[in-house]
Amino acid sequence: MTYNPKENNLTNIESNYQCVKCGECCRAGYKIFITKDDFIDWDKNGKAEILDHIKIDPKCISLKISNEHLEKDGKGIIKIKRKNLNESYKIKLRELIIFVQKNHFYHGKEYYPLDYFTIMPNMRYNPILIPKSFDIVLRGLKRGLNYIIKLDSNGSCPFLNLNLCLIQEYKPKACKRFPYDNDGRIKEVDYFSSLCMGLKKWKKQQ
Repeated sequence: MTYNPKENNLTNIESNYQCVKCGECCRAGYKIFITKDDFIDWDKNGKAEILDHIKIDPKCISLKISNEHLEKDGKGIIKIKRKNLNESYKIKLRELIIFVQKNHFYHGKEYYPLDYFTIMPNMRYNPILIPKSFDIVLRGLKRGLNYIIKLDSNGSCPFLNLNLCLIQEYKPKACKRFPYDNDGRIKEVDYFSSLCMGLKKWKKQQ
């Protein structure tokens, strides 16, 4: 199943792009954010095994003060700060830490191009935190956590096999949409889209 911008009522559609199944976008270390709808769809269709390859984005539980390369605190931290001040902030931050500890499997530390120093005790740098259930994920999203695909040691998507997607029918919306942006336009050239053989073919036709 591929993304069809026409079905999403988008304007400025450039729909003559065709995926050539080169698999390059799946090998490029692309950070794929999983949406609430993705998780609901997987849960409804009994795809619990996908959770083994989903983790918390360490950036969302990282403080700017501890990470010089961050422009702002992670999403989970910001959500707490917006609603709580002083002592209540500390309490809510502790509650977030306990929620993550109790409801996620810790699989060690992962290599990342940038080190993210998180709020998690004894697992500060780039922890791999796998959610235990879809219900946990939905509760985590409400707390400001972001969930992404856990790439393999080569930076490739774990669902890639011989250039084909093992979960083609159920792959995340972000994957279905590539290389379109939210307005239905072909994305501007960046590192990831420059690798796409389908985009190179599309540009030659323009």
